[in-house]
Amino acid sequence: MAHFKEIIRICEDQRYEGALPWLAGHPPLYDKYDAAESRLRTAAKHLINENYFEVYDNVFKQFFGVSSSPFMLNVTISYHLERENFQTESLRKIIGHLKEGFYLDNLATSVNDVTELEQLKSQSIEIMKEGAFELRCGASNDSKEDQDIQMILVLSWDVVSDELSCKLPSNLDYIQERSVTKRLLLSVINSVYDPIGCTAPALLLPMLLMQEAWRGKIGWDEVLPIELEHKYRLWEKTMRPMSKCTIPR
Repeated sequence: MAHFKEIIRICEDQRYEGALPWLAGHPPLYDKYDAAESRLRTAAKHLINENYFEVYDNVFKQFFGVSSSPFMLNVTISYHLERENFQTESLRKIIGHLKEGFYLDNLATSVNDVTELEQLKSQSIEIMKEGAFELRCGASNDSKEDQDIQMILVLSWDVVSDELSCKLPSNLDYIQERSVTKRLLLSVINSVYDPIGCTAPALLLPMLLMQEAWRGKIGWDEVLPIELEHKYRLWEKTMRPMSKCTIPR
């Protein structure tokens, strides 16, 4: 955060702007533009041929692209909420909700009644607007609102019953018809995005199988030993009812 405060500035339109991480005070560099461009084209061609170009391209976009990386977004929001004009008694509770409730670009929090909800909503919009952040697409479990299923942190939220649920790994049907490899096993694990950790117990077994595959020095596209594949197939069957499981919010 200390380094971030040194490179951040507020633009005229109230947006935050961060400096690129160039090394200050380095000696002058020789002009190697042509050689660098040639190597870049060669590397890009190689990545395209190996179907890795998008993977590497996304890494560079995390910091150098038009969209912020999760770290840059989180630290910028934290910095914004520490601005001196927000540190008042009247805003302390609202700022507390924002500090504790933000996860990337989602805000999830709880209040006691509709009146408090409306106050939180209006004041949060104004606070974030001062940093050119636009809060939108809100949802609550207020019975007066015409809502059904909402998405919150990639979990399904039934606002009527006030319960959360998680979708099955999207590639379970795909992998069911294929031999189980370490690569496919990892894709199943990563296909469940659950930052709250509700599904952590259900995903423990494939993670343990992944550890065993690493210990056995099994290649990415090698078929897992029969014993490991059998354990995976049993787990796969138990995962089918998971989409019907609900968790009180």
